Amino acid sequence: PGNLTIAINYASSLLGTGKPAEAEKVLLGISEPENRKSRVNYNYQLGESRRLQGKKNEALSCYQLALKYSDTDEQKNIMQKAIEKTK
Repeated sequence: PGNLTIAINYASSLLGTGKPAEAEKVLLGISEPENRKSRVNYNYQLGESRRLQGKKNEALSCYQLALKYSDTDEQKNIMQKAIEKTK
């Protein structure tokens, strides 16, 4: 589980430095986490990597999955905003 967290955080860092394709590769190189909170973060980061590459439909699918696994209102609001800005 720790390695998944490190990989997701690394992908987030890559996104922050303008490297969405590299972030997507990192995320696709790991298994989707079983933990719901990590699964939300994984799908959100994957969505962001795809949105920043212009892959709108793929990004929307990721955000919708993240929304499905969201447990808190805060998570749900973040995912709804991501979906709206991508449409």
